[in-house]
Amino acid sequence: MPTKRYQVFISSTYDDLKEVRDEVEKTLYKMGYIPVGMECFGAQNEEVSETIRKYCEGTDLVILLIAGRYGSITAEGISYTESEYKYFREHKIPVLVFIREDNFIRTSDWETTPESKEKLANFKKELRINHTLAPDWTTSDDLIIKLQHSLNNTKLDKGWIRFDEKNYITPEETTIEHGMAVIKVKGTKEECETGKAIVEYFVSCLVDSDRKPVVYDDRVRAPYGILSHEFSHEAEFKYEDRNQYLDYRITTTDAENPLCFRGKVAVNHKLTEEKGRIGFHIPYNAKYMIFQVDISEADFIHDYKVKAKIEKFGSRTRTIDKMPYDDLSRTYIVEVEDAPADSNMVFEW
Repeated sequence: MPTKRYQVFISSTYDDLKEVRDEVEKTLYKMGYIPVGMECFGAQNEEVSETIRKYCEGTDLVILLIAGRYGSITAEGISYTESEYKYFREHKIPVLVFIREDNFIRTSDWETTPESKEKLANFKKELRINHTLAPDWTTSDDLIIKLQHSLNNTKLDKGWIRFDEKNYITPEETTIEHGMAVIKVKGTKEECETGKAIVEYFVSCLVDSDRKPVVYDDRVRAPYGILSHEFSHEAEFKYEDRNQYLDYRITTTDAENPLCFRGKVAVNHKLTEEKGRIGFHIPYNAKYMIFQVDISEADFIHDYKVKAKIEKFGSRTRTIDKMPYDDLSRTYIVEVEDAPADSNMVFEW
């Protein structure tokens, strides 16, 4: 029988709750969910509804974390967090709300203006009316206990389908248990033709190994140059050949549990009308991964009849038959199961 994995969107203000978000994401991975949040798509120059709707189709549940910040204000006069909440409510996506107890919020993490304080109070009041809430959470550990209890008592419908585990690759040493990669292409047609397109890779993975602590090694290749990189964990980095290669190693500090990390790498790329290729290296056996290729800032690429496949040197290429394209968000979505180690997920025309 097929089983399902559910995509969970984490919504909150960011700076004051960054560490808490990390703990929530790790918990979701360990419980078999696919966490998604602002870390996956970075800074946006569009209205929040334009950004969030790209993830709305695949989102099965929202976790809303509220503390002492109301957050930045949109053109509508409400915070981005409240705007996200209203958007998901409008689209009938279930929301689990967790509000932090006032006495456990640091003074520096409270709003300072009377207007923002009033809007935060009104938002909390609305949430308490619309939802049956667990008691306010205190510490990160307390939140995780409440979150686990709520998830265990929440039934979801859609989800991403996974097949029977007997068909999965048995990891010999290191395995990507779950992973999600959002690949965002930016640039005019002229910039793409001349190698000045920008391709941003946002990845989040849960990696396990028979050896502990878990070590994740990989290499990024970018013939037109690597622009930047950032990861949720400290890592060892090494540039080679005029910034065309980036080797990195991430090691978990936990000697017992899997490695859960996020990362972002931005590169220059050349994508001509006659020939284009966007690759993502998969260094270890990957049980299940989702790839989203966002061409909303280079939508002319949709005219190029993009195809997807998994390549591994010395092995037969696996063609991806199903690659849905969402006209609204201008995003391709591909699910991959049992991808072999040292293979490449390739989008090309």
